[in-house]
Amino acid sequence: MATQYIEDCVAHAVRLAELLSAEDAAPRANPLRANPWIGRIRDLAVTDEHTISRPLIPVRFSGIGKPQWSTHYVCCNDRLAYDPLIGEPVSIDELALRVFGRTLEVTEAVSPSKVKVLLADGTLRTYINVLSKGAPARDAGAPI
Repeated sequence: MATQYIEDCVAHAVRLAELLSAEDAAPRANPLRANPWIGRIRDLAVTDEHTISRPLIPVRFSGIGKPQWSTHYVCCNDRLAYDPLIGEPVSIDELALRVFGRTLEVTEAVSPSKVKVLLADGTLRTYINVLSKGAPARDAGAPI
């Protein structure tokens, strides 16, 4: 596996959603249907006055310059997450523990139906970037 993280999680999530959607469009013997959605991982601490976002630091990186984020986006299909930080599909229940070393919930940031529409018009990345800036979205934040 790579020793550094190239691009950002949004780029990876969008590309994987594109690949899963393209695979679903191709005829195949596998009866499972691709229905990608975008998951979000955050570690929020809520106090009486503030909501604090704890940093998410991938366990596979160490040393100076290691990446850290307040939010991590990942492409999911059913209950599997596809994240290049792991390199193989993994249950959404195990994802944060394997990537960040702690148990955190994967919430639905973009629903499967919304992913389909946004992929078709080429705006999925823009939509996720708007979500990451804190703009409200009707389908964001629902627990899985």
